[in-house]
Amino acid sequence: MNRILITILVVLNFQAYAQEKVILEKPTVDKRTELLSIVFRLAGKQEYSSKQFKLYSDKIEQHFEKYKNHELIQFTKSIMNERGLGYDAVMSMAIHLDDNLKLLPAVKEIWQREPRWSKENVEKFVLLLQKFEKDAMFDDYFKNNADLYTETVKRFIPISELVDLTWYPKFFGKEPPEKFLVIIGLGNGGHNYGPSLDYTNGNRKVYAIMSVWSTDNEGMPAFNTLYFQTLLHEFTHSFVNYLTEKNKDLFRESGEKLFSVVKTKMPNQYLSWEII
Repeated sequence: MNRILITILVVLNFQAYAQEKVILEKPTVDKRTELLSIVFRLAGKQEYSSKQFKLYSDKIEQHFEKYKNHELIQFTKSIMNERGLGYDAVMSMAIHLDDNLKLLPAVKEIWQREPRWSKENVEKFVLLLQKFEKDAMFDDYFKNNADLYTETVKRFIPISELVDLTWYPKFFGKEPPEKFLVIIGLGNGGHNYGPSLDYTNGNRKVYAIMSVWSTDNEGMPAFNTLYFQTLLHEFTHSFVNYLTEKNKDLFRESGEKLFSVVKTKMPNQYLSWEII
């Protein structure tokens, strides 16, 4: 009887631990983020032009080099220069699209949240993006690299499994109403982003879009604990940013002082004191 009782207690304790710890869903490689990173690489945007993951950047060049003068790329260059499009604005655009590259319904429009995109530019960009997808045979490219994407996700899973989502409400004192998702952006040139989607019904999705900035001797992605720290950082935006938005008067003086230090050094990444 004692052995049975002990066994029951062990099982109950394990179940309690399993229920307490909430880990992330399996990370993915996303068609939309890959396509957008390639478009801005072809347009010459510096932060999307890195060759740190050379095995993959070589594949991009081999397949897409001949499409550098496509009308989408020319249009992207024009709005990129006019409006300072780059960095997180690119990935934010990606998550506002569905798999058919149409704007998602029932979400707040991207131009309402991201001033670097205008309604007119978004509508034209999306139409040209759909054309580019077909002209450049992007779906074939994405399918041909399926094994590489699968292996990359496999290598990242041990990092994502370290994340315990129950830590956030314990630390910040706030239950997350959001759904947390991880995307690995192979073409993102060593930059990581934490964009989010706000649905008109009040639901929210928060993304950590992680890049590949380290590789092993065979040129394949090698993920270490720094990726884990960065992953935590990207999700923390969800718990911190809203405080700035709701208390701008309290943060303005300090924010403007910080912004004055970096605005000339990072003009495309930090556009306002609120971001700092």
